[in-house]
Amino acid sequence: MTILSWISIFSLISVFVGLALISRPTKREKSAYLILLNVAMIFYIANNTIYLVDSDLVDVIKWLKLITLSSLLSALFGLIHESKPIFARFPAFLIYLPFITLFFFPLIIDKNILTDLLFGTFQGGCIVVALMIYGIHQLKLGTHIWMLLGAVTFMVAFITDWFLPLESETSLLLAKVLVIAGIIQVSYGINRTHKTIT
Repeated sequence: MTILSWISIFSLISVFVGLALISRPTKREKSAYLILLNVAMIFYIANNTIYLVDSDLVDVIKWLKLITLSSLLSALFGLIHESKPIFARFPAFLIYLPFITLFFFPLIIDKNILTDLLFGTFQGGCIVVALMIYGIHQLKLGTHIWMLLGAVTFMVAFITDWFLPLESETSLLLAKVLVIAGIIQVSYGINRTHKTIT
């Protein structure tokens, strides 16, 4: 078993811990943000499981990655929607706008440059939106520090994976470890924040 396989196993464990941490607030509130976050984690689990079982299923892994990223971006749009006053909210169906890419993805699935560009754009978009919304909530409420730290950790993972001139496996290894830390931080933050709110 390679080191990346072990990291994928630890990644699975961290997502299961994350699901356990945010399951109670999700059952209590049933907000689009929390539900879509759970969906993203479930598809992330499926993605890592398939990678462990058969890493040659590249197209399946790409589809699961796209669904995970679309769910994450939609979850953050849901958080923005829920944090606005009712009279200032954009229509709820716009939360799910990132899922439109699922219809066009078959056109580019074989072109690695375009799929990498799409995944990088979605990852960067999730990080920027998370930094902004968690930063604003931290300034206003003072309760979102763990989520903000998780978003910063995800940003460091993104920079490590996409921009640092490290050896490919080293870069991927470091990025995955940072993603594991980010998942735990954000999940703990959501659990802690929703305990103090309710």
